[in-house]
Amino acid sequence: MSKINNKLKQLRDFQKNNDVNVQSIVEMAYQILGNLVILYDLERRILAYAVPNTYSYLWRYINDNGFIRHELETKYANEGFADSMIRPDKVVFLESPNLKLKNIFGKIFNKDGFPIACISTLDAMKPFEDGDIVLVEAICDMIVEEICKTPYFQAYPQKILDTYINKLINADIQGKVYFLGKVEAIYKGLKNNLYVAVVDISQCDPSYAKLSYYRDLFKLERPAFKYSIYSNYIVIIMSTNEAVFYPRKCMKSLYGLFEQENMNVGVSSRFENLFELSKYYNEAVAALNNGLIDNSGRRLFVYERNGRGMER
Repeated sequence: MSKINNKLKQLRDFQKNNDVNVQSIVEMAYQILGNLVILYDLERRILAYAVPNTYSYLWRYINDNGFIRHELETKYANEGFADSMIRPDKVVFLESPNLKLKNIFGKIFNKDGFPIACISTLDAMKPFEDGDIVLVEAICDMIVEEICKTPYFQAYPQKILDTYINKLINADIQGKVYFLGKVEAIYKGLKNNLYVAVVDISQCDPSYAKLSYYRDLFKLERPAFKYSIYSNYIVIIMSTNEAVFYPRKCMKSLYGLFEQENMNVGVSSRFENLFELSKYYNEAVAALNNGLIDNSGRRLFVYERNGRGMER
């Protein structure tokens, strides 16, 4: 225990007495752990690393643009690591007899609890020691303090949502294990019953700048929902624990904005699996289009089984 406490003190002293950044923290982690350390974002872009040039195993899984190749995540998934890597709420220990490696893996969350990066250290240079997981947890805390100061990572959660909600709508990530972590990030904070809404702002100004402006305004009003921009619509993934869905109640202050800004909204039926988002997005669009034809002057339309868009 005293050995671990001494190493934790080294980390604290390093942070206190130096002008630290993410790369210097990772290099300090490398010195204290005695093993390679790599930090990368959810899109596998390497943010910082401390890896010996002689360690060829990892280098063959990094492409020329500084991204970790899909093959490494697929290899980890085949070893049964996928669930542990997708859903850790703390640092986890992974071991693969087939790959003959051990891995301490953790996620870096921003202050809103959204996952923005991953850290991994492999026992490539020496066996792990008791307490190494505690050290990696402390390193994660240090990285959070630094990484969340940067404008890139302040905007990063919305970038992830825009990218992967739209991929789900396009239905082009089915069965690809390396997308599971991003989809799990979309689930974060949502409740059991999911609905998707499409907001049409074409009555005012359908430019991307205006769409972005309203998306960010909606986020301020209802931060628990997830948002993206797709095909000239603002897409809202929302949720409720209630068995009966009342859109106006669920959206609350957003409905006032729809009225004020002359927007129309279509809402899907209930679903649970985000990998089926494409189907329910199409329902929301159908509800909007059919609702506008059949119910002149109304604003919000919910998909019915007959494909009609009826206001509730």
